[in-house]
Amino acid sequence: MIPCTAKGSLLVEAYRECGCLECQLRRVQDAQEILEMHREAVDRDFASGTLTNAEADNIHAQIDERLEHCSTRRVEIAFALDCQREARERAASQERRRDWRDGYDFDDNVVVLKKERPDGTHPNGG
Repeated sequence: MIPCTAKGSLLVEAYRECGCLECQLRRVQDAQEILEMHREAVDRDFASGTLTNAEADNIHAQIDERLEHCSTRRVEIAFALDCQREARERAASQERRRDWRDGYDFDDNVVVLKKERPDGTHPNGG
C-alpha cells in the first residue's frame, strides 16, 4: 500500500502527484468532471452553430471513450480500496484474536488456562 503524501493538503498538486488509491480516485473523478464540462461546451458550440453535427458527434465520441475509460478505472480503484479495507479489517480482527488468545497457553494442542488475559479478564469469563 502506497502511503498518502497529500493527506491534509488543500493543494490540488498534492493529490495529483500522490500515488495512493484515494488520490488516484480523486484524479479520475476530476477527469470525469472535466470531460462532462467539455461535453456541455460542445453542446453549446453546436447549438450556436460553431460546430457542425459531424464535428460535434466526433468530439462526443472521443469524450464518451474517455469517460468509459474513467468509469472502468473508477471500478478498478474502488475494488482495490475495498480489498485494502478488508485486509485492514482482517488484520485488526486477527490482532483482537491474538490479544484474546494471550489468555491461553497452547502446549501440544492442549489448552492450559492462564490466570487472566492482558485486559484483566479471566479466560473462564470472570
